[in-house]
Amino acid sequence: MPRNKNQRRRITQIDERLNRWKGQGAFVPTEELMELCDVSKSTLKADIRFMREEYDAPILHDKKRNGYHYTSQFQIPVDLALTQEDFSALELAANTLTQFKHLRVFEAFNNLFFKITHTVNHLIQENQNSHIHFEKVPFYKGTEHIDSCLKAIEYQRIIRFLYHSPHSKTPILHVVHPYELKEHTNRWYLVAWMPEYQSYTPFALDRILSDEVKIMEREFGRDQSFNIETYFEFAIGMTVYHDQPIEDVILEFQPKQAQFFKSKPFHNYDIIEETNDKLIVRLRLIIHQEKRNYELVRKIVSMGDGVKVIQPQVLIDQVKGYLHAALNQY
Repeated sequence: MPRNKNQRRRITQIDERLNRWKGQGAFVPTEELMELCDVSKSTLKADIRFMREEYDAPILHDKKRNGYHYTSQFQIPVDLALTQEDFSALELAANTLTQFKHLRVFEAFNNLFFKITHTVNHLIQENQNSHIHFEKVPFYKGTEHIDSCLKAIEYQRIIRFLYHSPHSKTPILHVVHPYELKEHTNRWYLVAWMPEYQSYTPFALDRILSDEVKIMEREFGRDQSFNIETYFEFAIGMTVYHDQPIEDVILEFQPKQAQFFKSKPFHNYDIIEETNDKLIVRLRLIIHQEKRNYELVRKIVSMGDGVKVIQPQVLIDQVKGYLHAALNQY
């Protein structure tokens, strides 16, 4: 393998330049290769020697014209031009793809998944030890509906399904306009327009009780102004209360928890004050004035005594109520 990243880059540049015309006028002056790689003549010679010794590259130096060319068809193998960082990135991408191969929408690509993972694993075994380890992702209920939802979204078809909400005692039949699929904390959701309520609603796919999502013949006109990023901009989690105000949520972190929050924030934030003793930040969020903001409260209490809510008062009360209820269990 090349000794360093710069040499890998230079070898790739030399190979590409020598292959530019595939044997027809492929002679390249030494000065041009030196300028291309931004190196001295001695460094260029060392790189050429390395290509001959390590890759058996058929490079010939023409003294009369003071340049180089390939004497036969040749190209540097792609895997040999990859860096350690490249291999890590390939492994990460291949393993990420593999975690979703059970989804019905990817069934047609099973052979492609195998080819990708087999090739990447082969390259890794030959060139480095693996240092990336994934948790095995189990099969999540509801992913079997992804294919139908995607088709309905693509063709703008109204869909129908039986849904059991955690807030309802019995399942309810819904007829909705599907807009987007969204993954959140290892669960899939369908964001759909509900005509009877004139609002968008997220449906957890694992709560769909129908054997299949029924795609109807009726089409709907999609609101082109809808943007899913904007829709969830001021929300934590999947529930969005657009009839509630957007408020400044002020949080004060202790030093250790501050570092954790800054490295993995659960929402966009602005720093109000930062010292060795504390970090105060502002988040712009929709806060329901009567219902508990479950996901936000759970994120805050999970940080224990490392965080304190400064405002708004409604959120302070909700966090205190959550902690009192938990304490009463013991």
